[in-house]
Amino acid sequence: MSSQEILPGPYPSIVIHRIHGELSYDAMTADDALGLNRGIHFVLLDASDINLALPEDFLSGARHSYFTNPNLRHMALYTQSNMLGTIGKMVAKLTRRQDRLSVHTDFDVAMSHLVNLYNQAQ
Repeated sequence: MSSQEILPGPYPSIVIHRIHGELSYDAMTADDALGLNRGIHFVLLDASDINLALPEDFLSGARHSYFTNPNLRHMALYTQSNMLGTIGKMVAKLTRRQDRLSVHTDFDVAMSHLVNLYNQAQ
């Protein structure tokens, strides 16, 4: 079973996307819920509570995920799982958006990274 939470970050252009349980296509395609079509450009994906059961045809779905939204400036992936970090990097490489992903094992470090990127963009 999958659930997700979308929480505000410290600035209007930063949002936190927490996914619990199994990753779902709804979570992967949450462009509107994350505000990516309304100007939010930085996402902290909290994958600390995702189990490793990926959806069927995950790679095909990843090509249409919000990670490929042109309004996404950067995604900081927070996970304690080396495997999920590797999968995230693989998706970034497949979608040719390696410069839009960073992987972190500490939530606060991930948020600090996004805040720095946000401040540089101002």
